[in-house]
Amino acid sequence: MEKRKIERVEDMPVFQACFALALSIEKDSRAFAADFKWLRGQVLRSSESVCANMTEGFYSNTARNTFKPCIGAVGKDGKR
Repeated sequence: MEKRKIERVEDMPVFQACFALALSIEKDSRAFAADFKWLRGQVLRSSESVCANMTEGFYSNTARNTFKPCIGAVGKDGKR
């Protein structure tokens, strides 16, 4: 598996999978009966919030400051 540099949240495979799932949920939930419109709304909000939370965390300064030292703590040879 080739490693790619992740520069944007959209480059993360997990984000791409969650986004595709959210689109699928939106498409499939259109068929909900009128009695279950409340459920459709709830499902849509929760599926959208996954991508929104990942984006917020990816671009937050707190995450960069927390994880940057961890990424640089191990050298290319696996030694500290």
